[in-house]
Amino acid sequence: MDRIKDKVAIVTACTRGIGRAIADRFAEEGAIVYMAVRRMDAGQEIADAHNALGRRVKAVYFDGDILETIEPMVNQVYEAEGRIDILVNNLGGGVKPGNKDIVGSDMEAILKAFEFNTIVTALCAQYAIPHMIAGGGGSIVNISSETAVVPQLTRSWYGIAKTAVNALTEHIAIQYGRQNVRCNAVMPPFTKTDAVKVLPPEFVEQYARAVPMGRVAEPEDMANAALFLASDEASFITGQCLLVNGGYTLPGADYAGSMSGKA
Repeated sequence: MDRIKDKVAIVTACTRGIGRAIADRFAEEGAIVYMAVRRMDAGQEIADAHNALGRRVKAVYFDGDILETIEPMVNQVYEAEGRIDILVNNLGGGVKPGNKDIVGSDMEAILKAFEFNTIVTALCAQYAIPHMIAGGGGSIVNISSETAVVPQLTRSWYGIAKTAVNALTEHIAIQYGRQNVRCNAVMPPFTKTDAVKVLPPEFVEQYARAVPMGRVAEPEDMANAALFLASDEASFITGQCLLVNGGYTLPGADYAGSMSGKA
């Protein structure tokens, strides 16, 4: 406990799924957590539940579809606390259904993929970094995706936009390391969020068999990785994009999965 005690942390898009798990974990570890969310009612409800336990969680307005909300959100946190120590860029997705491949995607879908997954992440970092430098440093954790390094037949532009997030991570790391600002990324795989829970159980079981660790990732797995990278335990780690996928992308994982349960 208390691995990031009294650190001021912004976590974007965190009322559910991976973002919620990260916000919860950070609050449990003593951080002053600002939940940057569009649905303020949901964010406040979560914050109230944490605060009732003696934790320090606040909801601030942020809408990934409205870029003009980013700078005021960051400044609001800085003005309230006098520093920003941690930024977790969790916002992602925004891929228009039906635009699955490169040739068949319309311009609107392409631009939305980059805006929602890359531009918002870049702007949050751009506005937070000066405040981190003013406070002696900080840690940025970008939530990327396994699809950034494993091309897929679907969601092409999502994967490409997340690849750009990985590049952004490295550029921030090399440009601001001497100001004690670290930047790393977590690349989640297929993860057991609400969207996955509605899928046919046989599909999920088939996927789990292909994972050397024998299960589907949980949001808490990503939260633990983000916590480590945000904490001083990772003080000499920067510019790294971490796969947290139970070995799913290891060479031979598919074959090993197909042989599981066989004599």
